[in-house]
Amino acid sequence: MLGNWWRSAFGGGAYPLIEATRKPEWRRRTRSEVAFLRRALGLRRGAKLLDVACGTGRHSIEFSKSGILATGFDYSSRYLAEARREARKARADVRWVRGDMRRLPFRPEFDAAINLFSSFGYFTRGSDDDRVLRGIGRALKPGGVFAIEIVNGDFIYEHLDTSLRKGWPVTHWGQVADGVLTLEDPRLLRKQRAVVTDWIFFTKQGRREMTSFFRLRSRESFAAAFRKAGLRLERSFGGLDGSPFDAERSRRMLLIARKGAA
Repeated sequence: MLGNWWRSAFGGGAYPLIEATRKPEWRRRTRSEVAFLRRALGLRRGAKLLDVACGTGRHSIEFSKSGILATGFDYSSRYLAEARREARKARADVRWVRGDMRRLPFRPEFDAAINLFSSFGYFTRGSDDDRVLRGIGRALKPGGVFAIEIVNGDFIYEHLDTSLRKGWPVTHWGQVADGVLTLEDPRLLRKQRAVVTDWIFFTKQGRREMTSFFRLRSRESFAAAFRKAGLRLERSFGGLDGSPFDAERSRRMLLIARKGAA
């Protein structure tokens, strides 16, 4: 069922994240991203960080190596097993917690929280997205910061909508890892402002298929949702490279919000 697509995609391993994150260029990029986030969030050694939807833990591990007390949270036991293996190899001390991000089991204990690599907007009910943000707000200490890095929904919606209306091809091939080819076929749900994509992955072990749901949100939509969760948008970037955000041109966005003081 589409509403629970993420269970098989991530829990069942249909999406080849493990293969992708083992690539050397991903490791180099992760080091650069973590260095930027430490500066942007003002994190010092000993700060406590929550990585929501941490996947294989590449950011949590790198933060831990730099002296941050990291907690990685994810639904996929498969991804968390990979994260534990990578943490042992890196001699990184990370706390790993498995669960549904709509039910984060934390109270104010973190100086910062992150949600990266478009790991948000997976639920067909928008109220579930709000539950995630409220849980993040609860997990932060007063004055704590939250960073989300995700596609710029306005940009993706406008370009996909234009292509579909003009009959331009939207199906395309890609490569997410060595030996893993992808075929993506997206369609737009205009009333829900979301995109549903049929994926086929061609790997050395065979063919995998999945269908994803992803809600396309603007910076303004996030700002409003942040306020309901007790957070206030402070800064916007065009991604984890620190580039300026442009609503019409930026493909991605990094939004930084802060929890109010007690």
